[in-house]
Amino acid sequence: MRQKAEEVEARIEARIEELKEQSPVFDPEIWEQTRQLKEEIRAVYEPDPEITEQRRILYNHNLLQKFYNSDDRYSPGFEQSYYIFKEEGVGDDSLQIAHTLNILEDYKEASLYPSDQLLPTSIRRAPEIR
Repeated sequence: MRQKAEEVEARIEARIEELKEQSPVFDPEIWEQTRQLKEEIRAVYEPDPEITEQRRILYNHNLLQKFYNSDDRYSPGFEQSYYIFKEEGVGDDSLQIAHTLNILEDYKEASLYPSDQLLPTSIRRAPEIR
């Protein structure tokens, strides 16, 4: 979708240049209409803030659910990690701990493969946790 918007914007820019060449004086009314059209196009392709917020909430819920259902929370490695989190002041922030452990889990999984086999899409990207 973003590519289509960019194509439309490119066509608009080309049309503006054509109009400038056709007349010695560029019509400000056409310029304003074009600017408004470009803003409308951008607005169509911007994500809805309400949907973005709902996605963030669902992501955080699923992350915490996975964290609390994991038996890894009872491992000695997690206990050591927890003390580090506590020293850093985030020991009581389950969401931050779950997010950090999720990243470490992704890193552990990715490290099993040679680095030349990894693609940029191999590592999950998470939305902001706050």
